[in-house]
Amino acid sequence: MATQKHAERKPQAAPTQCELLRLLNEDFARECRSVYACAVYAERYRRVNPVAAAACKDLGERDVAHAMALCQIVYDLGGTVTARVDDREAVRQADRVVRPRWWPETVRRLRERADQLRAAGRPQLASRVLQIVRLEESADDLDRIVRRHPEPN
Repeated sequence: MATQKHAERKPQAAPTQCELLRLLNEDFARECRSVYACAVYAERYRRVNPVAAAACKDLGERDVAHAMALCQIVYDLGGTVTARVDDREAVRQADRVVRPRWWPETVRRLRERADQLRAAGRPQLASRVLQIVRLEESADDLDRIVRRHPEPN
């Protein structure tokens, strides 16, 4: 079904390299916020639910890998990572990442980025972004982990 959705999208106009770098930096910052949220929830669950804590830790490690892959794509596009994520703010806002629409929105943005990279004549970079999408879609997200393992009162 995901393939059908992808096939139905209209081709996008190629954004400028500067715009692509800005958007990829936003995607990188989004992955970083996910990493912080996973760490927050792993810590919340650490003593009360080791299974949920381990799931959060694994998810956080996956998100670190995705952030690093996006970072490399920025470099390969000739840019630098300029996104800044405030540690304290990311920890305070960890619950935002648990919202049910966080991961679908992340996947939507990454698919859009792949389309834009392809339109800009960078199909290899688009393929690398789609690799991240496939990994995102094949694994649990923080929302599902938290729903399966409600925090004790």
